[in-house]
Amino acid sequence: MDPIALYYPYIHVRDDTWLKYAALYWPKLARLRPEGYPTLDSPVSRALREEAGWLLDVTPPPWAALRIGNQFLKLIAEHSHELRARFGVDRSPHDEYVLNLGALRRRPRRSVEPSSVGPDAPPWHAYVHSTKLSTTLLDAAVDAGLATTLQGRGGVWAGMHPELASVYTCALVEHIAAENHLHPITDQELPHSAASG
Repeated sequence: MDPIALYYPYIHVRDDTWLKYAALYWPKLARLRPEGYPTLDSPVSRALREEAGWLLDVTPPPWAALRIGNQFLKLIAEHSHELRARFGVDRSPHDEYVLNLGALRRRPRRSVEPSSVGPDAPPWHAYVHSTKLSTTLLDAAVDAGLATTLQGRGGVWAGMHPELASVYTCALVEHIAAENHLHPITDQELPHSAASG
């Protein structure tokens, strides 16, 4: 069976040139798209999805959110104060932040850009669609001050610190890929380095 790639951390591929190269290499590319989420695909993405059938939409499986959610629930239960001090929803990251890898500076990564969620989305949060989270985890994250909810395009979104959203999204995609024999791929440097087990 030919390998199928699984794109992350976004729903929409950000770089059409990267997407064209991926289409030359991979037989298919799947992405996690919540049911009913209205896409804002580029013309290239639309052609690869509608005409070529190469870009596949996969609904986030509830079992993955439950399994990964249990690990994050344990993390919140044991370290909620430390997590809130660093990643609380009241902490807005600056336009740039310094990584622990020296003086290398990067922009915060978002699971979804605020414009994809809706006009009322605070720009300093990253957004994860509620179908990618278990209800229990979302409630615990909100109670711990690590997430807030927002009704936006395609349903309810969890707004959180970009680094926390990135870690969660990478763990979720890695788990889904392993269970379904998919190959996680991205055009984003930091999430690529994070999804390594």
